[in-house]
Amino acid sequence: MSVSRVAERANVVQSARSTSISKLEHELGVQLFDRSRQRIKLSAAGQEFRDRAAEVLRAAQVAKDSVIELSVSISGTVGLGALLSFGPLDYVTALGDFAQENPRVRLRSHLSTTGSWASPRASACAASSTMRFTPSGSRHPFSTN
Repeated sequence: MSVSRVAERANVVQSARSTSISKLEHELGVQLFDRSRQRIKLSAAGQEFRDRAAEVLRAAQVAKDSVIELSVSISGTVGLGALLSFGPLDYVTALGDFAQENPRVRLRSHLSTTGSWASPRASACAASSTMRFTPSGSRHPFSTN
């Protein structure tokens, strides 16, 4: 490898790349490259530095991705009311799919035979629960409380 080729690939002039390398070597107090008249290759210290720098760059990317994920995901509580005779909808599977796609959302459901949350009769004929997604191997990944 030559400094000129590396500089060309990075769209930087060779002298600027050489200056950057020299400054870094001075800062670290080690030679990062073994130099000959025609070639340059990483020294043992250079290989170690490259490996650690790659780890730092990967960790920075993970941190960036996790922050982006938080900014585009939804969170909060969703209340859902449904009649007990709501037809062929697979309620648990639909909620399970939603929960897997939106793990930061709590689902609160209220099933009723009357269609009213406020009706006195609804309290006798209804069931309510709060569901949290719990990663598991089960088909219906909910815990209720």
